[in-house]
Parts: sequence; C-alpha cells; structure tokens
Amino acid sequence: RTGLSGKAEGFERELEKSLSESRYLIVVCSPEVAERKGGCNWIQWEIETFRRLHGDDADSRIIPVIAGGDPDLTDASCLPLPLRREVFAGRNLPDMRVHDGHGGFWARRRAWHSAVITLLSYVFDVERQAIEDRFAVERARVRVRMLTGLTVAIAVIAVFGVWAYLERERKKDAEAW
Repeated sequence: RTGLSGKAEGFERELEKSLSESRYLIVVCSPEVAERKGGCNWIQWEIETFRRLHGDDADSRIIPVIAGGDPDLTDASCLPLPLRREVFAGRNLPDMRVHDGHGGFWARRRAWHSAVITLLSYVFDVERQAIEDRFAVERARVRVRMLTGLTVAIAVIAVFGVWAYLERERKKDAEAW
C-alpha cells in the first residue's frame, strides 16, 4: 500500500468512509488470505481501520467467516493476523467448510446454509435456532405451494386426457353410424 497513486488514495478514502458507516465487518477467512504478508494487504488494513473507527466495540462487530483452514491462534491459522486473538478463535464462527469428508454438492450446500444461519444470528442478534425455525417454516410453505401446483397440473392433464378419450370415443361412435 505504499506509494499509492491518486486513484488508489481516493479508493482508500472511499473504503474508509464505507467502513465508518458499516455496522459490521465480515471477513472471509482462508489459509490463502491469512498467508498474505508484506506490501499490499488490504484485508489487514480493513480490519485495523474498522477497529480504529469503531473503538472498543469493534471486535464484537467483526465477523470472521471460515471458508477453509482452521481458526486457531497458530501461524497456520486461517484467521488474518489482526484476528488471531482468543476473542475470535474461541467464538462459534460461521463455517463454510465441509466437515464430513464428502465434498459433494449437498455437503457444500449444508455447510453454506449453516454458515449463513450463523452469520444472520450474529448480524440480527437472534438465536440461531429461531432463524432455523423460520427457515423450516418457509421451506414447508414452499413445499406446500409446489405440491399444490403439481396437483393442479396433474388434475388439468387428467381432465384433458379424459376429454380427449371421450372425444375419440364420440368420433368412433359417430363413424359407426
């Protein structure tokens, strides 16, 4: 970040303004992100700037989302250096990793779903189970709508099938006369 051009300095000011207006800072964490060292590490800059702008309350409003690696306090952590503190490593973080060893579509979908639920519970300060319950109610509502639509479609097809059969039989009877 040293020797920034005029455009980059304008970008930095705009980013700082956005960080000051943000209620939360969501940091997607992976070993690749955490390994970035030296010159241009915007992630560390964003975290440090958010902390500076939001003071003592900042750590409670930084939400690391784990995309890969382990969120511990070691050098191999997926957490960027400014987040390698007990306050983050000990928290129940939104986790997008697949834990059962099967990286198929459904396993990844469940992991992402779980991470989104956890993230929403942090942002809205609502118990995770309350959000899960709301999702379950909405899924049930969608299933009812889908089944209703499918039932109507089957009924319409059945009605047209019966009508077509009766028409064919009527034509046969008419030809027989």
